[in-house]
Amino acid sequence: MSKLAELPTATSMSLSLDFIGMGEALTYSFTPITVSESSNPWFKELGAAPSLNDRGTIAFWVYYQDSSKALYTANNGSRNLLADRTSSGAKFFLVAGDPIINNQDTVAVYGELERGGEAILTFNGESFTPIADSKTSFFCFPSSVAINDNGTVVFVAELDTGNRGIFKSNGGYTKQIAELPAKDYFSIYDPMITRVAINNPGTVAFTYWEFVDFLPGYSALYINDSIDPIADNIDKFDRFTNLAINDEGKVVFCADLASGNEGIFLYDGNEIIEIANNNEGSYFQDFSLSNPAINNQGTVAFFAEQSFSDDNSYQGIFTGSNPETDKVIAVGDDLLGSKVKKLSFSGKGLNNLGQIAFYAELENGTKGFFLANPRLKSISEPVSVFSLLTMVADGLNVKRSQGNII
Repeated sequence: MSKLAELPTATSMSLSLDFIGMGEALTYSFTPITVSESSNPWFKELGAAPSLNDRGTIAFWVYYQDSSKALYTANNGSRNLLADRTSSGAKFFLVAGDPIINNQDTVAVYGELERGGEAILTFNGESFTPIADSKTSFFCFPSSVAINDNGTVVFVAELDTGNRGIFKSNGGYTKQIAELPAKDYFSIYDPMITRVAINNPGTVAFTYWEFVDFLPGYSALYINDSIDPIADNIDKFDRFTNLAINDEGKVVFCADLASGNEGIFLYDGNEIIEIANNNEGSYFQDFSLSNPAINNQGTVAFFAEQSFSDDNSYQGIFTGSNPETDKVIAVGDDLLGSKVKKLSFSGKGLNNLGQIAFYAELENGTKGFFLANPRLKSISEPVSVFSLLTMVADGLNVKRSQGNII
């Protein structure tokens, strides 16, 4: 039995909050956003984990029963098709990487297109805008892409000239903000595996890799075009993978360590703070840690997976290193009248309300997308419902639909 399955979790489908109490722990209630029941499936399997905005809308892509791909948004049971093989102009042959949605419901995504080539695209409703296209001066793109609420998209690309870099675009003007090393053709590695993130003020965070011959060389984590990295692999760290940034410029990231382990870390603008690790003796020993997310309140969430020799794995979503107080949901937990068999979580699956979007497959054959709603299990002193909602609204300063207030 996995350690994840032994932990208690909230399984109520209610959206109510317990506002009066004496502790500080959070628990979660769960709401289905859109599901595919085994008796009447509308999709076959997951294509990419969902991203989430402050309206409670998710963006995701799935495989249909015929194995073709489709890109969707969904909210509270309703689905909106953005693109599939029947779409005009943006027929997807293959979509790679997580689609990212901002608070204006605009979705940015990398796609390989049926007409040939690949592109960075944004979708708003039923229309789409090509941000960068391999039919122009760009040669190719990795799948990492990000978008902020102003509609600025950041992505990684190689130009026809062979120049590689981090680019920022609003759909009209495109600017290169950082250079990446050229490919070493004697190496099996490619530095184009860079990951990017952008916040609303326009600050870009990205990973940097260099490979020499057949071995990884210099690896670092940067903000904008700063000469000095946030962190590099000179000492404690080895390689940097996924990352996210909030509007205060705080960066959460996943890193392989020189010790051979890995961890989730937070750069708060001054120092690097460890959130969780899989060191020997820790709860997450033998787990892989990935997909860190951070919101404007400083809440961090991440994905943890424990694999076994029989090809089974136990997965969970956590907000910290304490499995008793920081678990959101895990394999073996009750959900929608069944038990969770499989999970998937994106580094953009956490919003400023503290809600967490995830994909789950259940033991009864149901699969779909769900919203974890934070509930105050208890607080240090009595506070009125109105006071708490006022504090949340002042801290978020975002538009919310009535259905998203929990």
